[in-house]
Amino acid sequence: RGNTAPDGPQFYILGTGSFHAVYTAIDTVGQTTDHPLSGPGTGNLFVDPLLLDTANAIGPDACWMTPDDGLTLTIASPAINIGDTAIALNQDLLFNPRVSGVRIDIGPYEHVLPDTVIWTGTLDSNWFAPANWAPARVPDSLQVVRIPGVAAAPNQPVIAGDTAYCAGIVADSNAVLHVQQSLQITGQAANE
Repeated sequence: RGNTAPDGPQFYILGTGSFHAVYTAIDTVGQTTDHPLSGPGTGNLFVDPLLLDTANAIGPDACWMTPDDGLTLTIASPAINIGDTAIALNQDLLFNPRVSGVRIDIGPYEHVLPDTVIWTGTLDSNWFAPANWAPARVPDSLQVVRIPGVAAAPNQPVIAGDTAYCAGIVADSNAVLHVQQSLQITGQAANE
């Protein structure tokens, strides 16, 4: 964002070179026809990706790979959940799960709601077992819960024996939540 080249605003192709981009956020406003993108262009985003603060990419703490990095995605970013599904990384630059929503985000940072717990079902289907969540804690009324589909988490959550609480639920395709007792959704996530 905001890059310039000797001829055209984004990139400059010298001689017979070419520029291929896939699953990339590229602002082509003002780009000359002498230097077009070539190749299939699969999954490219041609609008502002709505990054946190491009004027201060390292963030106020002056330390890369921290939550205030200016190149992280804002909650309204069109780059969320439209990245390359073939990427097999487990974590983003902030050590968050590489896929936090329906699918991977474009860019090196995965957008995660400020206080989100993700169902893993590592141990079993018990909602109240901390080992079944990432991070390892049972959600309360301030956390948004994300439940991946059956393929990603074969042990789908079951609420039994007590009342469960959360601020909201994001359920991926094919996710299943069994409520045998009670679930209270407050709708008030912290710092959202």
